[in-house]
Order: sequence, then structure tokens, then C-alpha cells
Amino acid sequence: MLRRAWLPALGVAALIGIVIAVNPLSLWRVIERVSIPQLLLMLPMVAGVYVFRALAWWVTLRQLGVPIGPLRAIRVLVAARPLVFLPFGELGRVAVLQAVQPSEVDGGQLIGTVAFQELIYLTLMGLALLPGLATYPGLDAAVALLLLLELSIVLVLFWERAYVRAVRVVEHVGVFRRFDCELLQIRTGFLRLFHGETLAATVGLNVAAVALAFALFEQSLHAVGATRVGFAQAAMVYALAFLLSSLSFLPGSLGAYEGIMTFFMAVQGVPPAQGAAAALLYRGMNDLLTAAIGTALILPLRSRLSRGGVRPSGGGEPAVPGGEEVAIGEEVQHPPRRREPFLRDLPQRPRPGMGPAGAPGDGVRPATDHLEEGERVV
Repeated sequence: MLRRAWLPALGVAALIGIVIAVNPLSLWRVIERVSIPQLLLMLPMVAGVYVFRALAWWVTLRQLGVPIGPLRAIRVLVAARPLVFLPFGELGRVAVLQAVQPSEVDGGQLIGTVAFQELIYLTLMGLALLPGLATYPGLDAAVALLLLLELSIVLVLFWERAYVRAVRVVEHVGVFRRFDCELLQIRTGFLRLFHGETLAATVGLNVAAVALAFALFEQSLHAVGATRVGFAQAAMVYALAFLLSSLSFLPGSLGAYEGIMTFFMAVQGVPPAQGAAAALLYRGMNDLLTAAIGTALILPLRSRLSRGGVRPSGGGEPAVPGGEEVAIGEEVQHPPRRREPFLRDLPQRPRPGMGPAGAPGDGVRPATDHLEEGERVV
């Protein structure tokens, strides 16, 4: 339990450190000026961000043949919001999806849909940094590094040999060994999504989600009194904080996101108390509010989710008879699972005069079905 909680605890400690650094009294004076109408104005922006992100994910799921509707996809994504503060982050939505909407699609391919969407989302965030390259001379190095990391991930996913080697390296970490099938299937799911209509729809919906996220942060700044910050400035600072904090590996980028945002808002001339207040207000509306709603949705699933998150699978769980959807909290009876072979278990090419190949290291057994009783292979 303690090993799982130390990363979130580190994020909370960083958040407390930011509050102390900017002076809690000054921070409170800024926050208490926020009015109810300003908060209400932010609600449709928050809803829009997650509706468009969920619809983009739904498009990818439909491409893989997952029998799920758009409203169900929205509910699953929101229900998974509390899980972003755990080590597996956005991958928590795959566990929720498997719990409420069983399908024949492998768990690794479902993870591939999340990787596909997150790479598109990060790329769109990176585009918001381009106008700031002339303003901040040192920013080009950070942008180049982020683009290089994204390009490396995409190249590994496309290059099969590099991907298999990467999986072998990852499997040295004990917790990932039981997910060998899923790790190999991520690439399959990712490549299946490079379909014209699917790619265009996913990009378009994520563009809307990113634009609303920028508008939400701009409204957070205006709510705390930083009214001189325009949309372009808010978008650049938000994108920079989002991308850099994602390198911290803290669940939900807790603490890192607020610290980076406060620093770069100060560079823009915004007082630290206002910058920190805007970051906390955004965090409260974008993450804590949705996490509270998600907690109410995910509570009926806690027994199934506690059995190990993303389930090891080969061909996925058979769908509910008739393709019916299950209500959140409704128990589903699954038939026994079968495990797909890992690469080392795949059959070898049979040799002339030999039977079906065994696993590597077991040797290849000669075919004996054609022999009469008493005969033996010489």
C-alpha cells in the first residue's frame, strides 16, 4: 500500500510547497475574489473538454470493433478520472471499460487506443508552443526535445523489431511480466487506427478538446484577476506546463503542473499568487470536479477493478450474449479465459517429415499420426 502511495504523496507535498512559497495568505486573498458566475461559466468548458475527448476515444474503439455507444464512452472516461492520480494514469480507463463493456478486443489493443489518442493530444498541445519560440529563445530546445520524444515513440510503434526489443526491456520490470500479451498487442491496436476517417475524426475532436482546455485556463486566469493575459498567451503557458509536467512521472502531474505554470505566468508578468491561484482553480475544475463525479460512477465497480486493473488477456473477454451493454455496477458472468501465446510460444515452421512444432527449447516432435501400431520413427 505504501509503495503505491508514495508518488501521489510526493505530488501533494510539492503542491503544499508551492502554496507555502507564494504565501498562503496572499493566495487565499486572490481565491476568495472568484465569483460564482465565473465558476459557472467554466462548467460547460470542462464538460466540453471531456465530451470531445471521450468521443475521440469512442471513434478509435469503434474502429477496433468494441461494441460501445458514445454516451457509454463518455461515462467510462469520466468514471476513470479518479484513476489518473494512480501510477497507471490514463490507462485506468481501459480497466473501467473492461469492467463495464466486455468485448473480444484484446486489452493490449485497447491500450493502443489510449496511446493513439494521447499522442495526438500531445502533438496538438505542442503546436501551441510555436508562437512562443520567438518570445522565449530557450523554448526551442524544450520543443525540440518533446518532438523528438514523440517521434521516437511513433517510430518504435511502427518498427516491429524495435518494438519487440522495447517490450523485452520493459518485461524486466516484474509488474509488467504478466502483461506480455497486452504489451505485444498495443502496437497492433495502434496501427489499426491509421485509417483515413478514424484519424481525421480523432484529430478533429481532439482539436476541439485542446481549444476548450486553453479557454478553460484563460477563464481561470481572468477569474483570479489576471485579465491582461490573452488566449494565445494562456494557451502557450498551459501547453508548456502540460508537456513539461508530463515528464515528471507524477500521477496526474500533481505539483509539477502547478509549479511550472506559476513560474511561467510570473515570466508573463502575472503575480505568483495569481498564477498559483489560476493553476489551482483549473486543477479543481478540470480534475477534482470530474474525479468527484467519476468516483460516484466507479464505486460500484471497485470489487472488479481491485482484482488487478487491466486484465491479462489473449483474445479479450467474450462479449455479453447478444452484444448487450451492461449498466455500471451490474455483474457480468464471463466464461473461462484463454491465454494467447506469447512470441516465445508461437509455433515454429515445421520441417519436412516432422509434425507440428513445439515451443522453442522443447525441440520439434516428429509426426507420428501416420504410423501403424508398433512402428516407430527411425
